[in-house]
Amino acid sequence: MRHSLLPWAAALFAAACAQEGGSHSGVTVRDSTGITILDNSAPALAAARAWRVDTIPILTIGGDTRESTHQLHRVRDAVRLVDGSIVLADGGSSQLRVYGANGDFLRAIGRPGRGPGEFSDLDAVWLLPPDSIAAHDREQGRVLIFDASGEHARSVTLDPSLQRVRRAPGGDFVGFTWAPQESPRALGEVWWESFRYARYGADGSLTNEIAVLPGLEYSNTMWQDRPLHASRSLGHAAVEAAGPDVLYYSDTRSYRILVHELNGRLARIILRSGAVRAVTGDIRDRYIDERLATRSDPAERAAWARYFLTISFPETLPVWGQLETDPEGNLWAAEFAAPSARVIPWSVFSSAGHWLTDVILPRATVFEVGTRHVLLLRRDALDLERLEVLPIIKP
Repeated sequence: MRHSLLPWAAALFAAACAQEGGSHSGVTVRDSTGITILDNSAPALAAARAWRVDTIPILTIGGDTRESTHQLHRVRDAVRLVDGSIVLADGGSSQLRVYGANGDFLRAIGRPGRGPGEFSDLDAVWLLPPDSIAAHDREQGRVLIFDASGEHARSVTLDPSLQRVRRAPGGDFVGFTWAPQESPRALGEVWWESFRYARYGADGSLTNEIAVLPGLEYSNTMWQDRPLHASRSLGHAAVEAAGPDVLYYSDTRSYRILVHELNGRLARIILRSGAVRAVTGDIRDRYIDERLATRSDPAERAAWARYFLTISFPETLPVWGQLETDPEGNLWAAEFAAPSARVIPWSVFSSAGHWLTDVILPRATVFEVGTRHVLLLRRDALDLERLEVLPIIKP
């Protein structure tokens, strides 16, 4: 109970910063035609009170193991339940796998297929309080809901054209579809494909459109003597997260995060100081080396090497690589992982938009940020997947 005063302290801090034109602990707040703009120049927490994430996991699942139930392949998502157990969405087996708080395998839920309780493109899993589990099948455009024993209870049909789907803490779903773009494009042209973000009710029905925003940087290139529309190498791409009644969004071109209410109103803009990194020759060469290293066939590797010689790279790297929210309503924003980076700085913002602290995480796919833990997926030198739970330390 030593943190029982945190909500009160956070509310007091937000109230002190919320005055128009006011500043406090490195943040300046102003109003622009009804939109609150928070300009953060420094974290609010002093170094002695800064949060950190321990590098020693309190639980590990997967890695180099002979146990088939612990061999992970294409894990798409994972959640940690209140008792410490883990549910992960294993894309390779098209199953939800449940592990106890000690890492022991408990059971598998679902199987490949298109029938009730079956998955063809399992890509997300959520906890539905108090004890149900929901999983999204993108190809079939539906959310499958299972009870505490793992039995399929019901399914919710969503728009099958939805790409990434987030579940808002209030129970709604937020996702995006591609917005139509003009074509054809000139060779070498660079443009943005747009995303149409929308809100869907717990029953899957469309509630309202939130916004149409820049989604992904594309270019028109040549691949083996044929025109190719492709996402730009080292290009900018939107990142988003669903918080309590809001959608956080950034096009990653600057340290700017838009906060839309789920009814579509732009309520806040969060700004954070920082230098946008240039795409240097060294960064470009490391990126190409990383991509070529994944190609085992010499002819294919040579074709990709020729392709990289013909394309243009952006002048600057994306700023953010991922956004996540935690149960306390804080927003966690990861710096974009430059080629060869082994650790990633994350900035933590309060629900009001104040820059609280920075933490360092290993380069990994973060599935969940809890109040006291981070759940992430790492790959070793043999490309074996390993799920880890790392503790968050808050002095």
